Amino acid sequence: MSRYAGPTDSVHWQYSVECAQCGHALYMPEWSEETSPRSVRHLWSCSDCGYQFETTVFFAERQAA
Repeated sequence: MSRYAGPTDSVHWQYSVECAQCGHALYMPEWSEETSPRSVRHLWSCSDCGYQFETTVFFAERQAA
C-alpha cells in the first residue's frame, strides 16, 4: 500500500502496510522469502499490538521484447 503524505508534509511517497489487527503503519517486514521466481512472501509484526501476519507479492511475467 502506498500513501502520499501531502504537499505540506513531504514531497516523497511513503510506503507502508497497515497492521491487519490495529491499523498501525508498518514500514519493513520481519523477514521476506522468495517463494518462486515471481513471488515473495513477507512476515509482518506490529510493534503496537504484537499481531503477526503474512502477505505475498506476485510479480507479472516479463513480456518478450
